[in-house]
This record gives sequence, C-alpha cells and structure tokens, in this order.
Amino acid sequence: MKPILVLSLCLAVLLGGCIITPPQPAATTLSGKPEVLVLTQDVGAIKSRLIGDLVNDGYAIERDTEFSLVMMRRATTTESAALSFLAIGSSYSKTERVVSFTFVRLPEGIRVIAANDIRAHLIGGRVATVPMTSNEVHAVYQTTLKKVKAQIEGGSNPYDSPLLRESRVKSK
Repeated sequence: MKPILVLSLCLAVLLGGCIITPPQPAATTLSGKPEVLVLTQDVGAIKSRLIGDLVNDGYAIERDTEFSLVMMRRATTTESAALSFLAIGSSYSKTERVVSFTFVRLPEGIRVIAANDIRAHLIGGRVATVPMTSNEVHAVYQTTLKKVKAQIEGGSNPYDSPLLRESRVKSK
C-alpha cells in the first residue's frame, strides 16, 4: 500500500509542476513588448540614440526604413547561443541576436516598440527565428527605451558622461 501512495504523491508533484503559470512580463504594454511614447516627431533623433547604444554593444545596422530599424550581432555562447543551437539550429549554424524597433507616428509623439529575436541560419539556406521574450530581455529593452525617451525629452547628451569627459581631457 505504501509504494502506491508514494508513487501517487510523486506523480501528483510532477504533474502539479507542469501547470505552474509562467511569470508575467516585467511591464505590460499595448503590444506586449518593450515600448515607449517619445514626445517628439523626430524619428531620426530616436534612431540616433538607439544606434549609439546598440553599436556600443556590438550591433550593426541590418535594415533602416522610415518606420523600422533592425540591428544584429553575432550571438555569443555566454548568452543564448548554445540553447538556440539546441532549439533551432545546429553547431554549424550562424546564430545572431536581432533587435528590431518599429516607429509609429502619433499626434502626441512617436511610439517606439522593440522586439528581440535569436536567428539561426540553417543548412540549406533556411532561417529559423525564436523570439526572446523573457522578463530579463524585456526589462533590458524597456530600460533602454526609457533612457532614450528621457534623453530626447530632457535634452541631455548621451555622450556627455563623466567617463567620456575624462577620456577627452586625457587625450588633449
């Protein structure tokens, strides 16, 4: 009788663990993705700030249109590259982190929406994409967008940091 009770208890614990709901996103937005409303009509200023931040993280511009900006960089094994090999590619896949921004013009400003994906180029020319929707990724891009919003609306210079000022003084 005891083995049946123990087996039933173990089965209940295993099945109960499968029905736990995933954590909610760090911030709830209309799109379900990181986004902000920047009180300006100057999309170029927003793009310049985003490009400046992402170039510092190793990203390069893949595509730039009036309503979108797509940047990519090679994924490293310390982040999700190893997992993406298992999920969507192979050890021969070229795996990239891709971040895309969509710009929506509204009367009160520009709505900026971010999306982050892992993309693997598979054998045979196929491309597989997996969205990065974890709370950590969401929080990083939400913070980046809020920083850009504050810089543009507050008029601060992102390159006027104490570290950069110090390096300019030393170079003179």
